[in-house]
Amino acid sequence: MNVKKLLILSAIFLVLSIICASLFENDPKESFLNTVYTISGIMFSIGMGVLCTLNPDKVKNNIYYQEIKNNIIDVRNSYIAYFVLISTVYLVFQLYPAAKIDLYQIKNFVITAKVSYAVIALNILGILYFIANFIEIQRLGFEISDKTRVND
Repeated sequence: MNVKKLLILSAIFLVLSIICASLFENDPKESFLNTVYTISGIMFSIGMGVLCTLNPDKVKNNIYYQEIKNNIIDVRNSYIAYFVLISTVYLVFQLYPAAKIDLYQIKNFVITAKVSYAVIALNILGILYFIANFIEIQRLGFEISDKTRVND
């Protein structure tokens, strides 16, 4: 998944966070947000570790090698970009845990954006994204194996 697609998904999840923040009166507990962010951080670390050990050097065909190398670099860049995004939102939450913006009011209903719900939404997306990329990394590993096997 490229960075542009990930940012579009992030925007969609932020809209969902605004919907949830508008519907629910209470904010999520800080311990829950800390736990979700910790899980995202662990998954990011595992994913980066797997990416760093994935080595396409066995591939002798230059076209395949460049394709695989570019795929690894794309996944790495999107991992980093997304983790920077969720870390930034999490740090904003740490500085301003009760931050909220009332965006619009329709009679007695207020459409609200709360940083706490943004943290939850982006971290849940992050966890799903990291899982999807674990599968993609495994597929890439199999692809490297397939392209380096000698047919008997």
